[in-house]
Formats: sequence, structure tokens, C-alpha cells
Amino acid sequence: MLTEPPHPVASVPIVPLSLRRRLPIALGLVLICSAGLAFPTVAAGPVANVGRDALYAVGIYALVLLICPQAGERAVAVVTAAICWGVEFAQLTGFPAEASRHSSLARVVLGSTFNPADLAFYLIGVLLATAVTAVLRSRWGYFPIADSDADRPTGRAEIPAPVELQRLSARLRDPAAGR
Repeated sequence: MLTEPPHPVASVPIVPLSLRRRLPIALGLVLICSAGLAFPTVAAGPVANVGRDALYAVGIYALVLLICPQAGERAVAVVTAAICWGVEFAQLTGFPAEASRHSSLARVVLGSTFNPADLAFYLIGVLLATAVTAVLRSRWGYFPIADSDADRPTGRAEIPAPVELQRLSARLRDPAAGR
């Protein structure tokens, strides 16, 4: 007589959940940074300014999401807007301009001069990143952020409790016994 194992073997993902959440974001961040650095070579004037600032905001959005992948979309958007605006208002002080003179990285990250229009362009980038995230979530059913754990599939098979397994195996052996 064959005996059944007490517990079924569950499928366990090979890649940890934290890495599965962060890896697509990290790859996206690399692409966003590359696009941001290449953008001035393909656009000029006001279009370049809008694009650079929007890509900067999208990059900050991805960075915030990379740091805290379980945060909700609205929270990531608010934090991103606050960071972008904080950096822009910091340009009213002399620190970013001074740092930009000494480092090209500081020039890219902090900027050098305050421009009030940039505040609106950052919001455009934040809205764009939030919209793309919402589309990705609706299309594939999962993206690394969700408003609650109930909305987020785990990617693992659910393991029934041992009592339920006994009932299920009894029903499979004798369909009349499960009633």
C-alpha cells in the first residue's frame, strides 16, 4: 500500500522575492540614467530642458522605488516630488553651484541654478513614472509596488494546511467520503 507524503512539495522560487522586486527597477534605473545622459545630444533648447528634468524625476522615482520597493505608488510619487523640489530649491543657496564647479557628477545630480519652470517639469516626470508603473501593474498583474500585500501575488504555490490535505486525500481516494 502506497502512503502519501504528509506535506506536498511546494514550488519555491529560485530568485528571492526582494531581488525579483529590485532587479527590474535597477535595470530600469540604468536605462533612465543612460537616456538622461544621452538626451542633450538629441535635443536642444526648451525641449532638452523639459526632457532632462522629466528624466531626472523619473530616475529619482526609480531610485526611491529601488530603496523601498514595497511602497505604494502615491508614496513614491510624493517622496520623489519632494526630493526633486528640495534639490531645485537648494539651488537658491550657493552649495550646488559651488559643488558643480568641482564635480561633473554634482552638476548632473544637484544642478547649478534655480529655474522655477523646473518644478513643473519634475511633476511631469513624476506623473509619467507613476502612469507607467500603473500600466505595468495592470498589464502584467504585478509590478514591484503595491498599495497592500493583498494586491501583490507572492509567486509561490499556496500550501494547504495539513488538515485540509487529509480531507483532500480522503476525497481523492473515496469521493463519497468527502461529503
